[in-house]
Amino acid sequence: MPLPADGESAPAPPVTERDRAVLIARHLRNTERLTIPEIATRLGRSPSTVAGYFSDPNGERARRYKTKYRNSCERCGAPTATKPGVRLCRSCWRQTVTASEATCSDDQVSNRGTN
Repeated sequence: MPLPADGESAPAPPVTERDRAVLIARHLRNTERLTIPEIATRLGRSPSTVAGYFSDPNGERARRYKTKYRNSCERCGAPTATKPGVRLCRSCWRQTVTASEATCSDDQVSNRGTN
C-alpha cells in the first residue's frame, strides 16, 4: 500500500461485520436503552456474542486468547486448530486416519463394531 502524499491522510481501515454490529449494539444500548438479550434478538446473535461486543469491542482480547493455543502441525508446519493438544493439521490427520484404515486387515475391519 503506497504511503500518502504530504497533507493527505492515510486511508481508513476496512470496516468489518463485527465493527458494524458493535456500532449498532452501542446505538441500541444508548438510544433505546435495550438489554443485551433484546439487542441480541434484534441483531440475530446470541446474548454472549453481544456481551462480547461491549467487553471486547475490537476483538483484540479474543485474538490474544486464541493465539495462546495456536500450534503448528508436527508434520508439515501448517497451523492447527486453536484447541490445546492438537498436534496435526486437518490434512495430515486425515492422511493418518486413511493410512491406518488401509493397513487394517479384513478381520480388524469386520470386528470394529463388536466391542
